[in-house]
Amino acid sequence: MSQKKKNRKRGIQASRSKLTKALFAAGMKTQAALAEKIAEHEQLNSAPKDLVNRVFNEQSVDPNTLERIAAVLEVPAHTLYLSSEEQAAQEAASNTDNFPAQADPTQSNALGTAESSIAAEPNPAIQTDSNRSTTDSALEQPSIVTPKKGPKRRYWPWGAALATVTALVFIWLLQASISQTKPQTDSATQPKSVAIVIKDQGLETLVDHLSKQLPGGIRRVTVAQALINPPGLSANVADQFQADAVLTFSLYSVSRYQFTQIYYYHQGQQTQIAAIHHTEDELNNHPELIAPALLQAVTQAFNGNTANKGLELAEQKDFLHARQALEDRSSELKIKRAQSLLTGLLKTHPNFSLAYAGLCQAAVLESWMGNEKSLLQQAEEYCVKALQQDSDNPFAGSAYGHVLARTGRAVEAIGYLNQLLQRWPNNVDALVELAQAELSEYHQKGSEQKHYLTQATEHLELATQLSPRFAKIFTDLSSAYFLNGRMLDMIRSLEQGLALEENFTSRFNLNTAYMCVGEPVKALQVALESSSPIEESYLRDEMLGRGYYYNGDFKKAVAHISSAIKNVGTGEMGIQQMWGELADAQRHLGSNENAIDSYRKAITVIQRDDLRGNSNYANQVFHAYYFQMLNLLDANQYPQTMAPFSLDKLVTLLEENPSVSGFFRLAILFNLMQQPTLSLEALTAATDRCPGYNRNPDYAALVDQAGLQPQ
Repeated sequence: MSQKKKNRKRGIQASRSKLTKALFAAGMKTQAALAEKIAEHEQLNSAPKDLVNRVFNEQSVDPNTLERIAAVLEVPAHTLYLSSEEQAAQEAASNTDNFPAQADPTQSNALGTAESSIAAEPNPAIQTDSNRSTTDSALEQPSIVTPKKGPKRRYWPWGAALATVTALVFIWLLQASISQTKPQTDSATQPKSVAIVIKDQGLETLVDHLSKQLPGGIRRVTVAQALINPPGLSANVADQFQADAVLTFSLYSVSRYQFTQIYYYHQGQQTQIAAIHHTEDELNNHPELIAPALLQAVTQAFNGNTANKGLELAEQKDFLHARQALEDRSSELKIKRAQSLLTGLLKTHPNFSLAYAGLCQAAVLESWMGNEKSLLQQAEEYCVKALQQDSDNPFAGSAYGHVLARTGRAVEAIGYLNQLLQRWPNNVDALVELAQAELSEYHQKGSEQKHYLTQATEHLELATQLSPRFAKIFTDLSSAYFLNGRMLDMIRSLEQGLALEENFTSRFNLNTAYMCVGEPVKALQVALESSSPIEESYLRDEMLGRGYYYNGDFKKAVAHISSAIKNVGTGEMGIQQMWGELADAQRHLGSNENAIDSYRKAITVIQRDDLRGNSNYANQVFHAYYFQMLNLLDANQYPQTMAPFSLDKLVTLLEENPSVSGFFRLAILFNLMQQPTLSLEALTAATDRCPGYNRNPDYAALVDQAGLQPQ
């Protein structure tokens, strides 16, 4: 193990070559200039030269440090990460004594004596005049002898010639040393002809794209499965068609998630040389983006590098099943199952970047059910590891976009995911996460950012066209339709999703839709017809609890909602609406102390979201409503003077609130504040979109107390 690896500390390492490229692209030439730019950008009193120097020396730093530099360079932070390939190359180079240190073109004495004295590590990716040439002062000049008699004779040309010869010999030795580190190709083992076999349908376009890029000197032919006799064995194919080698392409799928495998048969030996993960839509829509990784594996095999690469078939199945399990975001059991599979893969493949991306996604989903702060921090760490090893993988990038949006950085997520889509056009995972980030920003800003709702709807509609078998997209699209007031489209989208795959999230949203349009019988049927085990999700209990609440059976409502809360991870905190629903049912039962406790917990969840940067108009409405209920139940403990929002603020929320349930709560709030006109306006906004609110137990009391006429 190298000393560098032994001394590796926790944190993020940046790639000097990537930093230098980004530095030049930003119009800067030196590290000093970058330090000054950071000081200007952050309004610091002094330039953080030590910080810049540490990053360029590829020392481990806090992720926020790299974010600061990336912000000034105007690039995503993950594009600056030191990749696992670069780390391996550096460790190999550190064992070679014959490589002289090269000058870092970005170093400058302007950074200070201490910084400029640090030796730069070799950077073969950057070749400039400053590190390729040798100055005259670096060469030792011979003495000039002047005889006492006779004409002056100059000996310096001979010295210069000697120095030149010495330099040439040194360069020749250096090149010889470098050539020894390159893989040697034995032309005797390189195949002259290759038979290509496609075992599974769906790979034809990808293989055709790859075949056209194979080295021109190698003859190849694609063999139809029906012509192989007897079928199955690569040795038979080689014999039958007298090919030097055989490439066999296989496809394994679980839902929309896939692995393309390549087996290489040559000189009596068959080895798996690649197992590349992608989705069905990536394969169908952009095979040219998948082909380069496969081409690299094939080229290496042709050159004699036939080491077994990628996951074995059983491991591939585990990964694909893990990705499928993460589609059902409400099932803690499925999330745990995915985490177990992914953790197992990392035990045998510690550098498998996609497993880290999967764990990142799992931690984000789990954050609704446990310690959000800790789980979201863990999610970001997993995503950073994934991107360090493969900075351009769309699954890892999409997961990171999800983390950004979930941690209150929706605008940053939108920018990041748009950049990802430039490199992976129409990537479905990226489109879905982009739409979620846009919906998050719309929830936070309301009508001020209504274009985000429009864009999110368009992105999700496009995603359903690109991946029509992906049930999760139809569920997400239904939420966008709900916010647009398109209830029939919402129901149609959810029914499409459930026809593709049974899942509680789609069923819960369909239950909500039927409740909204005033069809409680259908809503109850949706809750009871689920074929999934009840222990897999809290949503069935929540649906039943809400149904009993609307039917006035508050005791059963409390029992089912309490059960739902217990099934959400640790049973503490979680989702504020669930605590609010429980508190409302307890209030109607006359269980005031329990109701007060539940309202308090609902407010705590909202304020935790505020601290994470996830505050939105709907949450502000719920916060005001929950406090008003506390005041109603115990005015001494919760006096009106402690109310979180003034009447003027509530009027603003009436104008900006995008939530139907928020309008109904505002109607109750304005009624309690003796503002009948505003109460009627809010109630009308709620029932126009969701006529089913006239069945809410608080509706009749609201109409009677405010003197309003039912619609």
